[in-house]
Amino acid sequence: MFSYIPGVYNKSFDPSENGFTIAGGLIRCFNNNGSLKTAIYSYGWGVPHSYQAITDNSDIWIADISSGLVKGEKMSEFNALTLPGPVSNNAINITSNNGKTIICGGAYDASWNNLWRPMYLSIYENNR
Repeated sequence: MFSYIPGVYNKSFDPSENGFTIAGGLIRCFNNNGSLKTAIYSYGWGVPHSYQAITDNSDIWIADISSGLVKGEKMSEFNALTLPGPVSNNAINITSNNGKTIICGGAYDASWNNLWRPMYLSIYENNR
């Protein structure tokens, strides 16, 4: 059941209090004996693209490639949590001075050729 599903690639295998979770697209929670306890195919507002999932009592925390950090209260009420961070992971330069951090995006290769990634600017100051 958890070794192969067409089109689903297992990205993480994590122990839980009474079993384990497997994440990779959809999320599957198993009992200690290996029987499927819960499968999460949808958040209700989107489809999971999970990278890792861990349980905490009856809740689940999901690292989702598209939605960021998702909390599933009682494995059914899902909310994406907004965390502070830059607009993109394509940072090319970071500088910090007097409590202000500026991250610039874009990209070039080792020969200084433009990789045509969008330019962006993220500023973190006063905890925002």
